[in-house]
Amino acid sequence: SASSSFDRKRKLTKQSARAPILSELLKDAVGDTLSAFVESPEIQFPSRREHFQLQAAAPQPVVAPPRIARGLQLNNLREELAKSYGFNTVPAFTRESALRIFQRGIERGAGQALGSEAASILQPTRTFANKSIHWWNIDTEVFGVQIVEQEHPHLQIDAVISISEHSLAAEPGQILWRVSCRAAAPRRDELDGYWAHTLEDAGSMLVNAAVKNTSSTTTSCRPLGKSGEEVL
Repeated sequence: SASSSFDRKRKLTKQSARAPILSELLKDAVGDTLSAFVESPEIQFPSRREHFQLQAAAPQPVVAPPRIARGLQLNNLREELAKSYGFNTVPAFTRESALRIFQRGIERGAGQALGSEAASILQPTRTFANKSIHWWNIDTEVFGVQIVEQEHPHLQIDAVISISEHSLAAEPGQILWRVSCRAAAPRRDELDGYWAHTLEDAGSMLVNAAVKNTSSTTTSCRPLGKSGEEVL
């Protein structure tokens, strides 16, 4: 463990500065500060080994980066994410940014549904070094995205969610359940960046429905076999 303090300032002159601009400034400031922190001569890391202490009865949910089915385009969603901040000139969100928002929603929903704080990994690699740890890996493949602009605007997402149990001390993980789910998340009109918040809500709703095996007016799921076939 180590701590240190740094001052970092960023200046940008604009007539207005709302979420997209402030987000970029914050990202630059945080990145610059963390770089200075790890390069500081006062900071010494004796080991890169990560240590985790978790109860054996409560595996940690780990949310892998969501995947997009072959041929599925996100162009419309990426553009609407940017426009929802109120500026038509804001560049469309990148594919990676959109998926990260969705992953954050899955992380939130997994923590609520499984009763254990969830963690996200940003690359599809194993990040744990402690051989005794075991966790539930949550994989999501999105195969349908639709923005519905009607009387009740919403974002509809169809995805296959697989949850498997893993341990670095054992063989590759065993699939616990695999479901195909649909979530229709109501547009969050009351918030700046309403489609971004709606996308995060959709991720939370999907994993909640998958874990609890429940259906409602806004979510539905059906079980799938390990190879993807529907279980009748």
